[in-house]
Amino acid sequence: LETSANGGTPRVTLVVNGDSLHTWALPGLVEAGAEVQLTILREDQDYSLDLLRRGAAHGAVTAIAAAVPGCTSRSLGVMRYRPVCTPAFAARWFPDGVSSASLATAPVVVYDEKDDLQDRYLRRHRTARQPPRHFVPATNEFGLAIERGLGWGMLPDLQLARLPSGTLRPLTPTAHLDVP
Repeated sequence: LETSANGGTPRVTLVVNGDSLHTWALPGLVEAGAEVQLTILREDQDYSLDLLRRGAAHGAVTAIAAAVPGCTSRSLGVMRYRPVCTPAFAARWFPDGVSSASLATAPVVVYDEKDDLQDRYLRRHRTARQPPRHFVPATNEFGLAIERGLGWGMLPDLQLARLPSGTLRPLTPTAHLDVP
């Protein structure tokens, strides 16, 4: 990166998903902000490469390993998500444990129309029908909606680690989804 013709700091546009911004990406971006001007676009990790392909961004955090032509790809690791809810929500909607039938009726919190994490979990349980959905398209408020009992949802371990013990509980002890 070089300074612009007028001597200004170069501008770099990055696409980052909301959970990464909320949990781990900002410290590195703050450090980079000393060298470049940042424009951060929020997009789901399964769709962020579309912005890179269209030339709307210089880089992207994505779940897709294949590099876009003219770019390189490097693994940043995996974010582990767990299906969680409040203890009171579990007592009301899963009194006999999590099953396909209980998942079909228990309300679920979904980030937006592109968010597929909850549906991936539901497919694993072969849920016969779609449960009621609440859309909360802001990362902090998404977590708060689950913490306040609006529904169950998938939260990253990095976010769950910040919560006081007992605030949320997993739907099942070992359930998780890993997102590259």
